[in-house]
Amino acid sequence: MTIRQPIKKRRENSDPSQADMSRKQTGRGKKDPETGKRESAPTSPRRVSYARAVLRAALHEAVRLRLIPSNPVELVRAPKQAPKQIDAFTLQEAQALDRAAQGHRLAALMRVASRTGLRLGELLALTWADVDFEGGTTLVRRNLVEVEGRRIIQDAPKTEKGRRAVAMTATVAADLKAQKARQAAERLKAGAAWQDGGYVFCTHAGKPLAARNVERLFYTFRGGAELPEYGFHSLRHTYATLAKRAGVDIAEIADALGRESPAFTAKTYAHVVPEGRREAAERFEAFTRGR
Repeated sequence: MTIRQPIKKRRENSDPSQADMSRKQTGRGKKDPETGKRESAPTSPRRVSYARAVLRAALHEAVRLRLIPSNPVELVRAPKQAPKQIDAFTLQEAQALDRAAQGHRLAALMRVASRTGLRLGELLALTWADVDFEGGTTLVRRNLVEVEGRRIIQDAPKTEKGRRAVAMTATVAADLKAQKARQAAERLKAGAAWQDGGYVFCTHAGKPLAARNVERLFYTFRGGAELPEYGFHSLRHTYATLAKRAGVDIAEIADALGRESPAFTAKTYAHVVPEGRREAAERFEAFTRGR
């Protein structure tokens, strides 16, 4: 007679949101400035949430087509997400970065990034045909991505709003004019070796720049200025926070960033108080104290 052992029930997780995905390690941790590699880290709640939303939408369609009776994802709670930390330099820090980059052939790239909010891929895909000095605008219509070590120019931005005209400040226009003059001298020096792609920011031979090389250069400037260890993308946040402090309308900031939703932009930079409002609050405080 064979005695069957009782089957042990699998211990159910008391919190359905803590799925296996949230415990898996990914290579999306802190980036090493020297090697460019990322450390292992648990899958972020935001990434788990996104995966849940995609699966939920797919199974919702399956329910609609009567392929399955119900959507099991509805029973799984989305993980709680802490407010996303926005890394942005202050005005004084941005100016210190400018000084650290001064004289370098790509100093203009750093300054344009922090004064327009363009993504690194958008900056690297920018051509002189996109720059209208007379009209004072820069047209963003391409993005440079790297796939298996190859640099590929995408004609279509990430979203419909991604294709946009960004107004140039006097500083940005002056930087780009100086960049054009510098590039003309480099082209003359390169001679037949020059590969003319019309890029605003390129190598000494006219070819598209590698994003990782630009990021390493940024780390060098950042270290020289003794700034917080933020990534290159922080220059985009720097533009947005400084623009909001200057009193620029949030819808205008969202348009400049190429974002679909001004409400999302407002939520992202909700911690930034425009200087005008701060001064108004200080005047009110002085009034109530009889000063």
